[in-house]
Amino acid sequence: MYTKQVVEGKTLLYVPDIIMYAKKGKRVGPWSAPVFYNPNASATRDISLGIVGALGSRPNVLDAMCGIGARGLRIAVESNASEVVINDVNPDALELAYKSVEANGVAGKVDVQSVGANALCAAYDYREGFDYVDVDPFGSVAPFVTTALLAVKRGGVLGVCSTDAANLCGNRPEALYRLYFARNTYTLGVKEVGLRILIGYVVRAAASMGFAASPLLCYHYGDYFRCHFKLIRTLSAAQELMNQIGYLHSCSDGAKYLDSQLCSECKRGSEAGPLWMGRLSSRDFLSSVLTELKRVESQSAREAERLLRTLRDEDEVTLPYVNTHKLVKGSGVSPPSTQRLIIKLRSQGYEANPTHFDPKAVKTNAPLTQLMEAARSIGGKTV
Repeated sequence: MYTKQVVEGKTLLYVPDIIMYAKKGKRVGPWSAPVFYNPNASATRDISLGIVGALGSRPNVLDAMCGIGARGLRIAVESNASEVVINDVNPDALELAYKSVEANGVAGKVDVQSVGANALCAAYDYREGFDYVDVDPFGSVAPFVTTALLAVKRGGVLGVCSTDAANLCGNRPEALYRLYFARNTYTLGVKEVGLRILIGYVVRAAASMGFAASPLLCYHYGDYFRCHFKLIRTLSAAQELMNQIGYLHSCSDGAKYLDSQLCSECKRGSEAGPLWMGRLSSRDFLSSVLTELKRVESQSAREAERLLRTLRDEDEVTLPYVNTHKLVKGSGVSPPSTQRLIIKLRSQGYEANPTHFDPKAVKTNAPLTQLMEAARSIGGKTV
């Protein structure tokens, strides 16, 4: 295998040299090599460092599907974690992980394993498990959620990543229903609805096992979704979270959350759900992660900070964002400047912020009719 060394943060990593796997006439990327490493995801690994730091004194960590081990190794080298278990079933990936462990001098802190993720997680429970478990598969995380929940200590954190955005965003409705038992046909804020479906799935899975998975920090980045949950092992907490599972329905006056699939006013079926209707993050936890990120020495750490600050501000409104280009499509109105639209809505007394999901969208509590009127007043007419 063709490899090279890169430095991410303070960690030296052995990674595949994807240029050596380029084929004539085909686009080259992380998927081109025998093992996967995405350098563009370094900001999400910075955020993982912030999360581990926010957990407090010397947590232990499981990176259950580590690939070449980038996330787990950075946690071992750059955080106060007491122990890091990195695991993958791909021997080529683990070959690079072993080299990186030795190169960084963390052999006494990192345990490298090669077991199926479900089997490994099922071998633990909340008494002897981990303070932080991260599960990052290729594709949907749904087949791994239940066993991953078992491996998290009481009060610990579960991090999940799903790269099947096409499913969660409703592009493959049959796969979405099969994997998450949900539907997504809401087009104005499809990415946020996809994220909320994923959050809702984890909350429901945990509740079925008798405990609560409370969303701490959930976001969209690149082509995937990352969510982090605090595990609370009480039935009452589980029920409280289940009360925030519902459906999104869009009427002419705007989008609204319902606790059933039928709108009492227009008697039409819902457009998306079941999904999470609450905040995407815990404000206190997000602030702690932002504080920890200031200590991370990485070229992408400032990007991670900007993402989380945007999430903090937009999360004041829990309704999904609205893509203004889709809003005005076919109306004869030009898409308005997002910044000017935000200023206009704020002047009218509404909450309005940019969103990390989409640069052409706003997060606002203004009704769609009012949003359209504001867009018309500043967008002008199309020719």
